[in-house]
Amino acid sequence: MRRLAVTLAALALVGVASTACSDSSPSAEEKVCDARTQVQSTYDSIKDDATSLNFGEAKDQLPALRAAFSDLLTAEQELGQDKRDAIQPDLDAAKSSVESITDATSLKEITSALGSARSSLQKALSTVATTADCS
Repeated sequence: MRRLAVTLAALALVGVASTACSDSSPSAEEKVCDARTQVQSTYDSIKDDATSLNFGEAKDQLPALRAAFSDLLTAEQELGQDKRDAIQPDLDAAKSSVESITDATSLKEITSALGSARSSLQKALSTVATTADCS
C-alpha cells in the first residue's frame, strides 16, 4: 500500500511538471517583440549592404524584409485591443515604406527607399517596443 502511495505521488508530480513545461508557447507580446527584432535586423542588413554598394545581397534580402514585416502584422493581431490600437496607426504608416523598399529594383531605388522609410519604420518599431514592453 505504501509503495502504491509513493508511486501515485510520483506520477502526480510528473504530471504537474509536464503540464508546466507544456505551457511554454510565447505570449503575444513575445511574438510581437521577436517579429519586431527580425524586421529591424533585416532592415539594418539591407541598409548595410546598400551602403557597401552590394546590390545583390541587398536585393536577396528584400523578400525577408517583406516576410518579417508580415509576421509583425500577424503577431500584432494577437495583442489585446488597447495595444493593437496603440500600434496599428504606426504600422499602417510604415507598411507603404516597407513595400517601397521591397519593390525596389535597383541599388539607387533601395537606397532611396531605405532613406524614405527610415523615420516611419523606426517610429513604428519604437511604438511596438514600448507598447509590447520589448526589452
